[in-house]
Amino acid sequence: MNILIPEGCSVISLDTETCRMGGGELAPALVCVSIAAQDENYEIVADIRKHDDPDLEGWLATVLRGDHTHIITARGSYDMLVLCTAFPTLWPLVWQAYEDGRIHDVQIIEKLKCLSTTGSLEFAQLPDGSTMKLRFSLTELEQKYLGLNRSADKKKTVDADGNDVSPWRERYGELRDVPLESWPAEAVEYPLDDARNTLAVFEAMVKDLRESGPCSAATEAFQAACDFALWICTSWGMETDPERVALLETALEAELNPTKMAPLYEAGILRPAEPPRPYKNQPTKFTAGTEESVNKKVLQAHVERICQQHKIPTKMTAGGEKGVPQISTDADVLSRLAPLDPLLTIYQGRQELIKLKTTYLPVLQHGLVHFAFDVLKETGRTSSHGSDIFPSTNGQNQPTIGGDMSVRECFVPRAGHLLCSVDYSMLELCAVAQTTFDLFKKSVHLEKINAGYDLHAYLGAQLAADLDPDFGHVIDEARGLGDRLTPDEIYQIFIRAKNDPDEDVRKLYQHYRKFAKPTGLGYPGGLGAQTFIEFARTVYGVEVTLEQAERFKEIWFATYPEMRQYFDWLGGQCDRQNAGTYAYSTPFGMYRAATTFCAGANGKAMQSPAAECAKTSLFLVVRSCYDVNLKSPLYGCHPVDFIHDEILVELPDDVYAHDRAFEVSRLMVSAGSLVFPDVKMKAEPALMRRWYKEAEPVYDPLTRRLIPWEPKAKGGGEKKAG
Repeated sequence: MNILIPEGCSVISLDTETCRMGGGELAPALVCVSIAAQDENYEIVADIRKHDDPDLEGWLATVLRGDHTHIITARGSYDMLVLCTAFPTLWPLVWQAYEDGRIHDVQIIEKLKCLSTTGSLEFAQLPDGSTMKLRFSLTELEQKYLGLNRSADKKKTVDADGNDVSPWRERYGELRDVPLESWPAEAVEYPLDDARNTLAVFEAMVKDLRESGPCSAATEAFQAACDFALWICTSWGMETDPERVALLETALEAELNPTKMAPLYEAGILRPAEPPRPYKNQPTKFTAGTEESVNKKVLQAHVERICQQHKIPTKMTAGGEKGVPQISTDADVLSRLAPLDPLLTIYQGRQELIKLKTTYLPVLQHGLVHFAFDVLKETGRTSSHGSDIFPSTNGQNQPTIGGDMSVRECFVPRAGHLLCSVDYSMLELCAVAQTTFDLFKKSVHLEKINAGYDLHAYLGAQLAADLDPDFGHVIDEARGLGDRLTPDEIYQIFIRAKNDPDEDVRKLYQHYRKFAKPTGLGYPGGLGAQTFIEFARTVYGVEVTLEQAERFKEIWFATYPEMRQYFDWLGGQCDRQNAGTYAYSTPFGMYRAATTFCAGANGKAMQSPAAECAKTSLFLVVRSCYDVNLKSPLYGCHPVDFIHDEILVELPDDVYAHDRAFEVSRLMVSAGSLVFPDVKMKAEPALMRRWYKEAEPVYDPLTRRLIPWEPKAKGGGEKKAG
């Protein structure tokens, strides 16, 4: 029996060949479809010369509609979007097939297999003890499972005259109007090999999985469905505002002006640019000139000096010139040392600006930018990255520099549209709440979330009560409640401080809530005090002493007693296949092996359950935008980005914008109830005319309907609905 597909079902593999992908065309014109069947033992290549080919469209519809037919793919999200673009009637059938778990992806299966055995998606250990970088393309899987090497058939090449002599994989656009019977034999054989080998890889995987230990491959259909949703987001992309991009370019040039870098020149950390100069003996010829550059040795010496002055251990690289470790000057080192030294402050700022200029600005200037995604990292979360095939950048980790140099604010919706941002409230803490409740049937996290508490403020209140001697005196209500306040009473006093007329009281609230965030989100991951200091600084920009870190942890344990139970429980979740490590399963059944204690604590309680919740919501939202059969108010809208716990949707700027925004919210909350059935989930929408990180819900004071947020609201608008 196939462990991934129910017994009695038929299995086929499917692959498409298209015109070349690139520019803004991420679902290029379909040229042919190749099929290989497991049981019937047939293979076909269907050629597309007309988009209205009734035979192929009808056959694909039959396959997708078949409840007992499973489709095996390699990077199938691309193939399915190509088919839906060529034959729009297939959209509802493809969505249903994904929901039914009938579309599979060998690349995702391989990733899940790695997670279930070695726990790594980065490297595999070889018999001699060395490591090998893991890759998951069909080419690599063919080599691993079938002993085939087809890499030469997939490599783009150009001859000496500049003519494209690449294999047919790169040139199917040339055949789009050529009858199949006139194709070269190798052009017919290549797509058939893709289909045959995808099926053969799948069969070899199934055999291998039967012999392995605990496996999360049963979740691969869910991951494949999410990958399809992500690729649709990638395909649509976001437009950029040329005026704002030009403003960014001007601001960068002004900030990178050599006059502002003068201290770095004087210290020798920077070498100034040198213009071309005439040769002394040949005045008609000029040198090439040089660009501004970093004197690495001077920078390293300066970093070492600052470390010595402040008694900070000097971080060393793993290797350097001739394999000798050298003093590190990476981003982590600069983040730690910049607050201690004005030169490194300038240098760190320069590095951030250089990255904006060289990495982000050229992409923004294309006018249409796509966010590419990886559907599966070790915790089950997604990641975002750039691509060398189309204009793209990381959609989940935009630079935080604001003002005229805000990258995020260069993105705008298309004409006649708005952007709608909906993110979960405290998603990872909701995951902690459900996890601890499932394990121990009691959770303070869950009790307080369901009571409507702001958990960051709740913990911040306990920190303030313990650490601030004036807390009982700065708020009048505290004086009359006696010395022993309950945690809930402390919270109620603290939460009122948020809008207190006294600025000092408001600052107290802001200070302790700020410290509560890394505390409440860091310690569930099993961090020690020293590691917490690094986490608070690098992730939240909060400086904490060792004494404070240790006290914060004690208060956190006292506030959430279930967490001591959680760590005791996790200590018993040893991975029997990988000695000295831990393992856990997610709500949907993904099994992650070979974790450290901290990685297991963080993954089990927070990131993995949160990822499955957010990905479920993504699938529901994207499907509602593209599946006409659902009759959703979101149909015709376009999700454009997925930022872990937030979905960004482009929707029409009309009277229904409020309703569409709250439909996104409703779908996200419903997804939350599937993964966290005992937690009251919240996901509030905000509208905007430009992508703003700070955007919040704003309501028209008369109609009580959502209106776009502006950086400086003019003429009214309020945050709370009646």
